[in-house]
Amino acid sequence: MPGQKRLSSETPTTRPRKRARTEPPVTYSESLKQQADAGNATAQYRLGCCYENGWGTEITPQKAFEYYQQAADPNHPLIPALYKLGCCHENGLGTRINLQKAFKYYQQAADHGYPPALYALGLCYENGWGTATDLAQAQIQFEVAAARSKEESLRDKAKERLERIDSNTSGHKVSQSVSSSNEGRSSSAESETLKAKIVSLSNPRVNPPIHRCRLQSSGSN
Repeated sequence: MPGQKRLSSETPTTRPRKRARTEPPVTYSESLKQQADAGNATAQYRLGCCYENGWGTEITPQKAFEYYQQAADPNHPLIPALYKLGCCHENGLGTRINLQKAFKYYQQAADHGYPPALYALGLCYENGWGTATDLAQAQIQFEVAAARSKEESLRDKAKERLERIDSNTSGHKVSQSVSSSNEGRSSSAESETLKAKIVSLSNPRVNPPIHRCRLQSSGSN
């Protein structure tokens, strides 16, 4: 009919999907360095990430560590920077491995409810890295990390650790019950073996595995 739009028999084309973001969330720039050198904690943290990962500059662990230290200044610490310092001390990034210091920085960041630090602190308690093994504390940290994290992968990892601890402690309760019922016949060697099982994990390690602490932006959970 005159004036009526003609319907097309062709199948309408779909809009192309946006490509996933692959570029780093921040890259090195002179402006960023100037801000960092002027005392901006957020810029110091971001510049540390650039030096750690090679975003717009060469990978320089020592500089990454230095800028994380600046961003974690006790007077106005940036919480993700505290977590990153824990990673540096755990993995030997720009400094020597020191599990006691790693535990300290993870704990400081975890006290502010930072999920990656809560998870890392749980690993420390679970494995006895920089502190005494404490599965009850590890469980608490993993539970809070799973509840607070907005990142699905971190929630899943925390839940996996909780299941592992539950499996280990359940097995211990059964062994402890049997041991108590036969206490009169248990030898000292068997008692020592039981104590070792309580402290050790199902997959004990003499040295902690190096795990790369992923970049967490100042507002990321």
